Order: sequence, then structure tokens, then C-alpha cells
Amino acid sequence: MNKFLTVILAIGVGNALEWFDFAIFGALADIIGYHFFPAKHSSAALMASFTLYCTAFFMRPLGGILMGYIGDTYGRKSALEISVCLMLIPSFLMGSLPTFQHIGFVATGALVVLRMLQGLAVGGEMIGAYIYTIEACEGKRRGLWGGVCKATALTGTVLGMGVVTLLREVLSEEDMYQWGWRIPFLSSILLGIVGIYLRSFLHESEEYLKIKASTEQVKEKGFTTVQAVRAHWPEVILGSLITAFWCTGYYTCFIWMGYYTSDLIRGDPVSHPWAINILMISALVLLMPLGGIIGDSLCQYSGNEAGFKRTLMLGCVLACFLGIPAFLLINMKSMWSVCLGQLLFAFSLSLYGSCMPVVLVTLFVTQYRYSAMGIAYNAANAVFAGTAPLIQTALVVHVNKKYTGFLASALPATYIMAVALLSFIALSVGPGIAATMRKRFNLDSLVVISGKSSEVTASMDNSNSSAWHLDTSISPMIKS
Repeated sequence: MNKFLTVILAIGVGNALEWFDFAIFGALADIIGYHFFPAKHSSAALMASFTLYCTAFFMRPLGGILMGYIGDTYGRKSALEISVCLMLIPSFLMGSLPTFQHIGFVATGALVVLRMLQGLAVGGEMIGAYIYTIEACEGKRRGLWGGVCKATALTGTVLGMGVVTLLREVLSEEDMYQWGWRIPFLSSILLGIVGIYLRSFLHESEEYLKIKASTEQVKEKGFTTVQAVRAHWPEVILGSLITAFWCTGYYTCFIWMGYYTSDLIRGDPVSHPWAINILMISALVLLMPLGGIIGDSLCQYSGNEAGFKRTLMLGCVLACFLGIPAFLLINMKSMWSVCLGQLLFAFSLSLYGSCMPVVLVTLFVTQYRYSAMGIAYNAANAVFAGTAPLIQTALVVHVNKKYTGFLASALPATYIMAVALLSFIALSVGPGIAATMRKRFNLDSLVVISGKSSEVTASMDNSNSSAWHLDTSISPMIKS
């Protein structure tokens, strides 16, 4: 098999399996709320469960720091192997955990700890998959392979939600609540072993090995998170703002949406809401490589790699124009209208998510990349992805009590549109501001190659420059 395809298989399967474990918690939030957060009203238990779901996202920056240090100091391969193990054990233990009815708040506390460990693991997984894939493809069709990498994580989410939906269909509600909810968690032990086995065949990134061999700093004292932030804090902030739209859009439209259409929507629920949700995430999986191909084509047409940035901006624009029509379609509550509404979001998010890995990876120099990107990407997930279901649920519950008609239907869309506008502005003016900050605080002197400080070249506003970092084997994406 082609060497690069072997890399994609090992990264992709491990990525999918880890996100399978992470997704089943969200798909079982109602049952978990019932067993571990007893409340008089089911909506209160669901809110408590979503709060715990949010807690895992706030652990992700810590996971990014831990795995970032490992990935930059000991190698990408080591970090990827550890992240799978760190997800495997808590997932299995969740399936074995006694409920509140058996051991009281000890069960609740144990669940919180295990979920936090999951957040720690996934904080290093996605960025590791991005970095390893983009570094391994050596500048060829990066949009396509970035989209494929993103699609593998979504595939894991589809599998996780699919297993939960299948169990809900074949088991009675009583059986599902008594023991059926444990099956996906317990099965993770077998899936995790497969992921560990496949990743054992990976070789270290050649780009990382090259920079490690030529950089005295790696040999002497390693790369710490402090060094990464000191050298790249403008790019860390910019990377978080770029990631924000993906976090809010995806976790609203394809994670929270199942609960909205089944429990929170005004009036009668949508028929087969979870089946529709899984179908639309599957459509997003198929659209991801297409979005990457569009990004690659724009780069080829423009003669530089600003095409990736423009693809992301196009995704933001489409979300702003299609957001309210999409939610109005969803609130019509027929199967075809819900599918069409989610498909509109899927198209804009596929353009954004497919090229986002390339943009984020190429913000940072190789030796600081895992640490700096881990902070940027996971901080955005903590602030935007982790809170999206909670904020949207609170908005809908509040609005449904006081308002009807257009406002009740469109409010969730306006939140997505606001964050899309934020990311669009970051893509538009953020590079210039970051470049100015680099010059003002002389941050280029903190980037060290072969034991000597060196200047990061040119300006962000020059479309022919190699700005942002010294490693020109992968050109920067953020250009005008």
C-alpha cells in the first residue's frame, strides 16, 4: 500500500475510534442526566448533563498543553498513541460505573472525573491528527487530505450516534435506561485496541525529525508551552478566532440539533430526529473532501495559497446568508425540510472545516506547532463548542416561553451567524494585526533555529511572502 495512504488509514481509524468514544456521551446525554443528575424535571437533568458535556471541553486546553509538550518534545507519534490510551480507559469505566441510585453523589463525582479525562485525551487527538496528516502530505493536495482527516473524526461521531440510535430502536425504553446505555461505552475497549495497534505502525513525521535534528534547543531543553506561547501568542489568538465558527456551527447543527428536533422544538417533535441527524452528518463527511478540493483548486487558480483562506471566508458568508432560512426549514418539521435545512449548514461547514486544518497547522513553526496549535484550537473548543448546546438550549427554552413565530425559529441561527461573522473578521484583518504585533514585540527573535534566533519573513499583507514561519516547506495560508 502507498506509504501516505497507510498514514491516512492509521490516523483516520484512530481518529474515528477516539471520536466514537467522545460522541456517545453526547448522544446519551438524556439517559446520563437521568442516572447521574436526578432532577424533578427532565429538562433540568438534560441541562445538567450538557453542563458536564461542556466541562470536558474546558479540559481540552489542558490536554492540548500536555499532548503539545509530548508532541513537540518526543514526537507526534508518541502523542497520538498516548491520546488513544487516555480515551480508552475512561470510556470503558463509564460503562461500568454505578449510578446515583446506587452510590449517590460518588457516582456523579466519578462520572465528572472520567469525562474530564476524556476531554484531556481529545484535546491532543484532533490537533495531532491535523499536524501529522498535513506534515506527511508534503505540500501536495493539502486541502483534500485536511478534509479527509476532518471527515474521519466525523465518521467516528456518526458511528457513535448510529450505535446509540440503533440501540434506542431495537431496545425498549426501559431496557435502554437500565442497561442498554452501557453497551457503547463498554465496546470502546475493543475499538481502542484496534486504534493502538494501527498507530503502532506509524513512523515519526519526517518534517519533525528534520527540525529536531537541526535545532539545538530540542536537544538541550525541549519545547515548553511557555516558549510556544511567548513566540506565537498573536497566532494563538488568531487561531482560536478562526476555529470559533467551526465549533459553534458544527456542535449546534449536528450535535445539539438532535435534541432540538426531538425535545426542544415548539409543538410536536420531528419524526426520527436522530436518524435524520446521523444522515446529515454522513452527508457532511462526504462533503468534506469536496471542500478541500475546492480549496486546492482556488490555490492553483490564484497561484498562491491564499485559496485556503478564501475558502474559509466563503463558508462564513454562506452561513450568514443561509442560517435563518435553514432554521426556518427545520422548524417546518417535515423530514425533507429538516434534511434540507441541515444540508445548507453542511455545505457551508464543509468548505470551512476541510481547509481549516491547513490554515491552522501552517500558522506555527514546526518546533512549536503542537503546543501552540493545541492551545489555540482547544481554547476555541472550550469557549464555543463546549458551550454551544448549553447556550442554544437556554435560548430556545427562554424564547419558547415568551415568543412565537419568526423570532422563536430564527434565534439559534443568529448565534451561529454572529460567530461566523467573528471568524470572517479574524480571517480578514487578523493576519495584519498579528504581523504588526510580531514586529512591535519583536517576537521573531524568540523563534530559534540551530540555536540562533532568526527572523520570520515578510509581511502578512504580501501575497507572495512566506510569512508566519521559517519552515518554507509548508507555506503559510493566511495571506491576503
